[in-house]
Amino acid sequence: MTGVLKELLIVGLGAFLGGLARYLCMIAMPNYLFFVNTLGSFLAGIFYFKLYKTFPNQHLLINVGFLGAFTTFSSFSLLVFQQLNDGLFLKALLYVVLKVLAGVLFCFLGYKLASNVLI
Repeated sequence: MTGVLKELLIVGLGAFLGGLARYLCMIAMPNYLFFVNTLGSFLAGIFYFKLYKTFPNQHLLINVGFLGAFTTFSSFSLLVFQQLNDGLFLKALLYVVLKVLAGVLFCFLGYKLASNVLI
């Protein structure tokens, strides 16, 4: 098995489990999204510190696969943390503002497109 194929399978397994965990939270809690995003961001910080350089396959399984499917917000939080940790404060702030504004804007545009075009 090639290295890339192995990594794809590792990420896929993590994503499958993370998606199931997110769904279980969704059916168990009425306001699950805050919990999922907060917990996912917390775990991303822990596992980034523990796994990223020393255990790359476990990092792919947990941070990229599981937490990536459990909450994409954890990936966003981790990237901003890395920028802050590297002293790139303006870049981090700009990324946060643009990411949130672009996300809301494109959600609105998608909604408007669907409501005017699709039946």
